[in-house]
Amino acid sequence: MKNSGVTTTRGWITFAAFVLLGFSVFGRILWIQSAEHDQWKAVGERFESSVRSIEPSRGQIYASNGSVLATSVPVYEVRWDSQSEAIQWDQFDRDLDSLCEGLSRILGNKSPREYRESLRNGRNLRRRDVLIAHRASYLQQKELAQLSFIRLGRFKSGFTFTRSEVRRKPFGDLAGRTIGIDREENRVGIEASWNSALAGVTGKQLQRRIAGGAWMPVSDDYIVEPKSGLDIISSIDMHLQDVASRALERQLVKHNAAWGTVILMEVATSKIRAMANLTRDGHGRDGETPQYFESYNHAIGTAVEPGSTFKLASLMAAMESGGAQPDDEVDTGNGRVSFYGKQMSDSNADEGGNGTITLEEVFELSSNVGTALTIKKAFGENPQAFLNELARMGVNRPTGIRLLGEAQPQVYDEEGEGLWSGLSLTQMAIGYEVTQTPLQTLALYNAVANGGKLNRPQLVERTEHNGQVIEVMETEVISDRICSQATLAACQRMMKRVADPDGKGTAQYVFAKSPYRVAGKTGTCRIAGPNGYDGRYRASFTGYFPADNPRYSCIV
Repeated sequence: MKNSGVTTTRGWITFAAFVLLGFSVFGRILWIQSAEHDQWKAVGERFESSVRSIEPSRGQIYASNGSVLATSVPVYEVRWDSQSEAIQWDQFDRDLDSLCEGLSRILGNKSPREYRESLRNGRNLRRRDVLIAHRASYLQQKELAQLSFIRLGRFKSGFTFTRSEVRRKPFGDLAGRTIGIDREENRVGIEASWNSALAGVTGKQLQRRIAGGAWMPVSDDYIVEPKSGLDIISSIDMHLQDVASRALERQLVKHNAAWGTVILMEVATSKIRAMANLTRDGHGRDGETPQYFESYNHAIGTAVEPGSTFKLASLMAAMESGGAQPDDEVDTGNGRVSFYGKQMSDSNADEGGNGTITLEEVFELSSNVGTALTIKKAFGENPQAFLNELARMGVNRPTGIRLLGEAQPQVYDEEGEGLWSGLSLTQMAIGYEVTQTPLQTLALYNAVANGGKLNRPQLVERTEHNGQVIEVMETEVISDRICSQATLAACQRMMKRVADPDGKGTAQYVFAKSPYRVAGKTGTCRIAGPNGYDGRYRASFTGYFPADNPRYSCIV
């Protein structure tokens, strides 16, 4: 019994010793985490090292004449660390009033009193990250650095300047969607499509963290040396861009249109000299001038039924197949005809129509009936031959422009696929049951102006680095010949007739006072809504000028 008591006593003593040891360890942990927290944190920071990323400077985007379209501008986040080890508190107290007045004068977003309260609260609460300014400009940063207290330096004042870059477009909204946006989560335009060239190479360097959270290179060597991005020289001519944007906006306001786009392309090279995209802000109220802004690139991203501008492709296919000739006569009657019980009419059907006219007049007058009858005669027994001709021209494929977001055209590849019906052949003939983007439509017209050569549209002329040319973007030919010379000459004649001030074409009055001849085609297409065509229209014109020696092609 006696030995048993001794054993029990020893057990309790051992247990108590372990409990006391546990409490002492736990107490020490609490002490380190509280009273000695800052001391050990500073020690840890002093010896912590890491491989850090060094962001390169992003390349700039220029217009063809050298004007800056997009550039990176340095901005600074300004913070104050009230726990910086070497802060001169005596001078802080002396300079506080002048410091706060300087902050208010330079930054302008708070009063001196508000800055004073912010700094005092930061000091009392021992804060290490008091936000002074989120995006101070380069000039503001230079002024701030000269304030008496901040001039003491990072460690004696506690003020830190963290540099970053933001993208700026000196021309504002002009060609905004074409130039694009440089936000990692939402890049568009040239900024997105040429991002790998603009971004450069991110550097890697071994750095160690010192007191106050700052990082310092261990040596001057890099694991990966940072390389600044390439500069992009675009094909955009800002004078032509301004003219195109202003002209487009005037017409959009006049008609209170939902949106509009203009593309101006150099015929020989297919370089795009202007690309404007304007969308109405809201629905426009009675008595108020509607406002338009660049919010989406309709030129490449909006594939719609082109309407009558597609008649160029249709009649080109008919002539190229041998199923029609320019001087063929077509009996359009009173301007109305039915296909499978569905009526098609010309714009002048209420006045008696056009009667019997030549194929060139069918195009000149934009006769739906004449075009549909021509295509039915040429391809009625073999609709697949029509689709094959369109494919050979390339109208069933995207242009391949190096700009993200090009919509896929919808043109039947095979007879009977999808929603194909007995009406499809005659509907396609006049630009329905097919969709194309404005750029895809323009590409074919540009090929007619270019002697039958189909080029890939381009927005970038070359890349440079520190003024040295890195790569020149040569004109890329998609097809040397879209049709025979005889068919091409007929198409060129028909397009001239449309815009001839002395003729009877659909655009004769528009160009009555033009200093040069224009060749082209008008388009007025009904707009399909959820419940069918709803009475709204999409107006367009595609062509080139001067007609006899084309320099530019254009679509509106």
